[in-house]
Amino acid sequence: MPVKSANSEAVRAAVQRILDGDPLRAPNCDLLDANLVLEAGVSRATLYRCEEPMITWRLAKEAAAAEAIKALGARKVEDPSLDLTDELLWNTARIDYAAFHKMPEEIQLAWVDMKTAVPWRSRREHVGYNADQVIETLVNQLFGATLALRRAHETIEALTEQVNKLGGNIVPIRPTQGGPETSG
Repeated sequence: MPVKSANSEAVRAAVQRILDGDPLRAPNCDLLDANLVLEAGVSRATLYRCEEPMITWRLAKEAAAAEAIKALGARKVEDPSLDLTDELLWNTARIDYAAFHKMPEEIQLAWVDMKTAVPWRSRREHVGYNADQVIETLVNQLFGATLALRRAHETIEALTEQVNKLGGNIVPIRPTQGGPETSG
């Protein structure tokens, strides 16, 4: 169903007023669809059909979230005891749960990185952390190390057998401090 140009213009103007921090009807400048509905004076259905202003609205929410993540990262550096919660992000960005979870994956992952960062690791190491995968990887590495140790023991046993077969006829070759010995 096409949107009346008057409704589209009302939504466009409402987006601009909220982004400028000067709403006429909305209670605050939070980037909430409910505020935009109040500010534009249209129904939610009409709001969501206004494609062009809604793209601007979505991009404004994404920019607010990205800026909030950067700001909270700086605050965390200043105050390592700061508890980075989703609610803190939403309040800082002036968005809500639904808006955040509709955002592009890179913004969501940036927040996960920030929340799970450990000072001695880069934040990228934390993305996609899966305890089961870590355990499986460690088990595989342990198995590989066990095989390598077994082979080393087998090699030592084989060399020991050869030494025993030769009896006392073995003279170790040791380099001297000055280099290889020369016979004259």
